[in-house]
Amino acid sequence: MAGRRGRTGKEAELASGSLAGREVVLGVTGSIAAYKAAELVRRLRERGAGVSVVMTDAARHFITPLCLQ
Repeated sequence: MAGRRGRTGKEAELASGSLAGREVVLGVTGSIAAYKAAELVRRLRERGAGVSVVMTDAARHFITPLCLQ
């Protein structure tokens, strides 16, 4: 493409979808959306991110911490 600058290594890595070496903290609260958190954790880990999950007591009524490990 004319006028487009080349990507640096980090920009190219992020554009490719890789999250290798990145750390993500995911907060899960007590709503029905807590069920989606397990899928989100799985997808982040597939892309190479380290994921730490913080859950409220209310979130534990919807899903168990074991689901997010």
